[in-house]
Order: sequence, then structure tokens, then C-alpha cells
Amino acid sequence: MKLYDAHNHLQDEWLLPHMDRIAADLTKAGIAGAVVNGTKTDDWSTVSTLGARFPWIVPSYGLRVDQLDT
Repeated sequence: MKLYDAHNHLQDEWLLPHMDRIAADLTKAGIAGAVVNGTKTDDWSTVSTLGARFPWIVPSYGLRVDQLDT
């Protein structure tokens, strides 16, 4: 059975130095794909970079509700 992570924030700065190990661990755990959810325009480039680096990552670009002008 293939497993997919539909919502995560692998672009968080504190995770980035550990991405090689995280990617290996996710692969070992059987994760076939993961949606990485950006939450602000400042992290969209990191989300995009992760998507280019790891083919199993699906980039998603969004904004937190508290960052929207209402």
C-alpha cells in the first residue's frame, strides 16, 4: 500500500538542515508522496525548492487566515 502525507510543513526553517535524513526516513516508512503546505509568501520559494529537489513532494502555496486582509 502506498502512503501519502496530505498536509505538512517540511519547509519550516528548523527542519531544513535535516531534510536528507527526513527524506530517507519518510521513504523508509513507505511515504510515496507528500503535500508541503506553504503558509506565507515568504516560504513559497522554499516550498518550490523542496518540490524541485524531491520528486515525491507536491508543493502547495497558501496563506494563513490571520495573514489575510479582511
